[in-house]
Amino acid sequence: MITTMKTLTTTMITTIPTTMITATAKKATSEMPLHTAKNVLPNINKFGVVLNLIVIAFHRVKFKTIFCIFTLVHFAKKKS
Repeated sequence: MITTMKTLTTTMITTIPTTMITATAKKATSEMPLHTAKNVLPNINKFGVVLNLIVIAFHRVKFKTIFCIFTLVHFAKKKS
């Protein structure tokens, strides 16, 4: 079950941001004048690089550790 959750989480993390970045890039280029679009696209690329670094860092940490942290936070909120 943990392996399935890890796969699902990985898919969600890698798929959704890529789609959002692509949609944002298309919107930026279609709605803005050319000189503005040129300024926006490098920022979107930097955003994509940061997302990739976050995903890489997420994979380096054990999934069980992250799951335990979320579980502890959940129980702490329930008791409060």
